[in-house]
Amino acid sequence: IPQVQFKERSRKMKRHLNILHTKIRPDFKEAIRMTRNRVERYAKENSMKKIIITSTLAEEGKSTIAVNLALSLAQEGKNVALVDCDLRNPSDHITLNAKVEKGLTDYLNGKAELEECTYTAERLGIDEQLNFLFVPGGKIVANWDNLFDSERMKQVLDKLGQEKDYVIIDSAPVGLLTDASALAQYADGAVFVIKKDYVRADYILSGMQHLLD
Repeated sequence: IPQVQFKERSRKMKRHLNILHTKIRPDFKEAIRMTRNRVERYAKENSMKKIIITSTLAEEGKSTIAVNLALSLAQEGKNVALVDCDLRNPSDHITLNAKVEKGLTDYLNGKAELEECTYTAERLGIDEQLNFLFVPGGKIVANWDNLFDSERMKQVLDKLGQEKDYVIIDSAPVGLLTDASALAQYADGAVFVIKKDYVRADYILSGMQHLLD
């Protein structure tokens, strides 16, 4: 995926780097389409529906990839759910330029029903023809223990897996937290995002192994 450079006056646009934005460069959109095609081909060959997107460290672009991969799959006519499971730093709603209220943490803590925490394309104010469902991270809470190991977490991903063609799970970086490993039990596969010349190779390999374990 090419790095997108922004002019000083366009710095705000960097927060909304998604392929639905009319001013996004064509080479970025094409790179996302190529990534989508590779992921979809591999997913079909290996019967993958629920896919984790993670990286070794923060700031490698994994949330940007997660949002745009989900949108690209939806543009192709697939029925897609995007779940922001980076609960310590939920940012997918920012990339989507969406105003959200309740989210995943509200559901996992029993403070809201799942329907209150899901946002259709129409509710998000984007292309209503897209079969796209978004579950934002929700409010940041102090206690994260066992949230991903709960029955409610299993239920939400099982439900989405039954209803959707693909479930894209945006996870926290595997090199910093154990969240991705906890989420891996529900997923069929993973996309590991690597920023060029940013992380040492041994850290990357260690992160991948940690995810597999």
